Amino acid sequence: MKIRFCEHSPKGKSRLVKQLAAEFPGLDVKVKGCCKQCKTCRSTPFCLVDQQLVSGNSWDELFLTLRKRLTI
Repeated sequence: MKIRFCEHSPKGKSRLVKQLAAEFPGLDVKVKGCCKQCKTCRSTPFCLVDQQLVSGNSWDELFLTLRKRLTI
């Protein structure tokens, strides 16, 4: 599973990337230059999971959503 974050996303993504790496060490998590989701990027925390958009109202909510997907 590939998880990609946009470097232009609001503050908070680096903590989430570290949390994911600590909890799921084999996971392919990277911060890309641009994920080409500009409207979403400006307004809400998001990432691409295997090229599919996943978002949350906060970085904590996004982390919980990702954790659910990864533990299924």
